[in-house]
Amino acid sequence: MLSSNTPRCPNCDGVHFGRSQWRSHDEKHRHPGRRPVRCADCGHRFLAEVAPRGANTGRTALIVGGAVAALAATVGIGVWLAPGRGSDVIEPPPAAVSTSFTPAAMKAAEEGDVEAQFMVGSALLADAETNLAYSTKALGFLQQAAERGHGRAMLRLGIIYKKGIDAPQNYGLAAKWIEKAALLGEPQGMLELGRLYREGVGMPQDLIKAYVWLNRAAAARDQEAPHERREVARLLTQTELRHAQDATLNTDALASDVAPLAGLPTDPSSKGR
Repeated sequence: MLSSNTPRCPNCDGVHFGRSQWRSHDEKHRHPGRRPVRCADCGHRFLAEVAPRGANTGRTALIVGGAVAALAATVGIGVWLAPGRGSDVIEPPPAAVSTSFTPAAMKAAEEGDVEAQFMVGSALLADAETNLAYSTKALGFLQQAAERGHGRAMLRLGIIYKKGIDAPQNYGLAAKWIEKAALLGEPQGMLELGRLYREGVGMPQDLIKAYVWLNRAAAARDQEAPHERREVARLLTQTELRHAQDATLNTDALASDVAPLAGLPTDPSSKGR
């Protein structure tokens, strides 16, 4: 029975969620009393109300315990949680957060269902805090889904390789998968690609391309993009800014096709800034 406090996904009205990560310290600071979660049904990320400390403890423990038990039976890996460990899994717990998935979902993932591979891979990563062996299996599923064109799986892989958590840090692979996600229209993929160009991570630093992708992310309503776009714009000349804005509208261009303005360097250090 769902309580009145049970959050629902604003995209699909689902009630099964896994934990997501804050995109920045600023996002966390601007949303007290909430925490990011991702819908296990459609993959949509949103901010859920955090239940008061101690509330729904028994129900949360049952949900998490059931998820781990089902996972252990399906994957063949035993997981033991010490007394009181349930509060460590989700602390503080959002109302009715669950990282569970069914044996049918695992079977579908193993048989090549792309959406199931993304969902199960994401859930396994959420449970990797209790068993690191899940990371390898999760990466395998995400890799398969990404190679078959799943945009959110591409983005997830790219961020994993950029951070170097759950897999060795590899900027080349991070740039590869983040760029693919951005080209498929994933708003957060556009944001992350803009950051890579701004920082020169996995690709040469290019502030014009950084602005282009942050601009596209902002247009796609990514919450972090407008602020970061503004910061990059301050580093551009008026001519460069016009060029970047015009390039943003060229939706047929690939990331590598956003050419630098002729005769002007894109490296800020060469401009004396």
